[in-house]
Amino acid sequence: MEYQHWTIKEAMNRIGAKKLYLPAIQRKFVWDALQIERLFDSIMRDYPIGTFLFWMVGEAKHNDYSFYEFIRDYHERDHWKNSLAAKPHLPDELVGVLDGQQRLNSMYVALQGTYAYKRPRVWVNNPNAYPVRKFFLNVFKLEKEEEDEDYIYEFRFLTPEEAKEITPETYWCLVKDLLECKGLAEVNKYWAKQKKQIPHVLEVPETTDEHALDILGKLWERLTTIPIVNYFPVKNQNLDEVLDIFVRVNSAGTVLSKTDLLFSTIVAQWESGREAIEEFLNKINEKGNGFRFDTDFIMRACLVLAECPVRLRVASFKAENVKLIVKDWKLITAAINRAADMLVEWGFEGATLPSANAVIPIAYAIKRGCDIKASKADLRLLLIKSILTGVYGSSGDQVLSGIRKAMQETVKDGGAFELEKLEKKVRLPSGKSMAINEETLDSLLLSTKGPRSFALLSLLTPHLKFNQVQFHQDHIHPYAGFNTSSLQKLKLDDNEIRDWQAKRDTLPNLHLLEGKENQSKLAVSFEIWLKKECSTNIDRKTYLRSHHIPDVSFDLSDFAVFFEKRKSLLKEKLARLLNVRLKMAP
Repeated sequence: MEYQHWTIKEAMNRIGAKKLYLPAIQRKFVWDALQIERLFDSIMRDYPIGTFLFWMVGEAKHNDYSFYEFIRDYHERDHWKNSLAAKPHLPDELVGVLDGQQRLNSMYVALQGTYAYKRPRVWVNNPNAYPVRKFFLNVFKLEKEEEDEDYIYEFRFLTPEEAKEITPETYWCLVKDLLECKGLAEVNKYWAKQKKQIPHVLEVPETTDEHALDILGKLWERLTTIPIVNYFPVKNQNLDEVLDIFVRVNSAGTVLSKTDLLFSTIVAQWESGREAIEEFLNKINEKGNGFRFDTDFIMRACLVLAECPVRLRVASFKAENVKLIVKDWKLITAAINRAADMLVEWGFEGATLPSANAVIPIAYAIKRGCDIKASKADLRLLLIKSILTGVYGSSGDQVLSGIRKAMQETVKDGGAFELEKLEKKVRLPSGKSMAINEETLDSLLLSTKGPRSFALLSLLTPHLKFNQVQFHQDHIHPYAGFNTSSLQKLKLDDNEIRDWQAKRDTLPNLHLLEGKENQSKLAVSFEIWLKKECSTNIDRKTYLRSHHIPDVSFDLSDFAVFFEKRKSLLKEKLARLLNVRLKMAP
């Protein structure tokens, strides 16, 4: 099969006649106005604009797949999603765009529609914030590239008022008008009519007049006579094979990630899938202080919770598996939603959740009908141990599969989830384990400020009301006190200074503070802050005990003693919480 060719006008006519569609494996239209303007500059300069890949869909397959229509009138706030094509009205001759969606939809918006984007420094709810703009060409601009510009031909999306501007260097012609011209003679008539709009006081040189006509003629040729849309037709009717072609074409660039492409296999077989998944992601990502769940997470969660093979590949999303996901969608989302609520209750958010995969087993236990009240403590511990061991860092699909299999044997409807039973049953890939020994615990005690230190601190302070207040990790001995000049005044040598500065950001020098308290503490010494916050000696002892802070000197000069005492306290407490057997001291 060889490459075939259309003119831009032919492509636009096919879109308008609803013979050219976007398969559901395509993503949303995302090009901004500047990208579209530069595309038409490239067309005028005879720059290559890339080839296209079109899927020639047989009539017998029309109802097997979902298709989207091109956007004509784009609105950044109100109309930025492609509409689903109504299947009964799909034409006999149907072409799906596998590669080139952004370029074709950009042309369609520019040549047949409008583009409304937000005006700068105007409130979103202002009725004039998104003026409707059409696509124009400045025919008075000279064909040369200025130093501060990367274009020669000046295309712009303009409001009706902006398009009325006429100066010796500016005259805007609506690009769409050129498509209506049937030949160069009509282009000449068009320009003759346009010239009547020029004020008599504005003297236009003959060379400018001729230049404008030349530019319009050139644009007309590129839109209507030169076959710029070069495409390769794909006649294969098998979705898996078409998707494989799509992956091969797109994965070489940065247009789509592998996850996006695999996600498309769901929405290609589930008409409302894209909207349902995006709506659900928005909902759970807004919980608490915000999460960062994405389509990768949703896809894996769907595979696990719908009892499908847990591998992100095309075969996992074959038709029967997608049907299972759709059938269980309400149960799946309810379980994930409940799991996200529990994360909020435990104080976690996007910044402190290094792997979204760690949430999936919690949702799976919920969907299996575990007694949530009786299971909550062990589910929280499962999450924390997953974060501490980094068990999902690689081979995540195999880890999830192993945990699911163990849960199938240990979690019963109405029963409690017990982490100890799971750990005895689970079989993880070689080198993976959620078990924590003393050596691992010693390493964790030196965790620097981040997700692991937060997980450990949250485990140590279950009394904090995480679902009501946002807590920050705060330095007990303030960060500012560890600058080199301050430590030199304490008569520390270079090695000791480096050692103290390294220990400054680790777990023994961290505790959780309410956000407002953290702001008020900042560089204030811990001793002074503690006296201000704890008015009585009983309050002081209660705070230190509840945060596992030794009641020793908090003078910075005694930092080494404080650090070792706190580390020892934390090790003893965490060993009990994480079921770590410690060796007896010699």
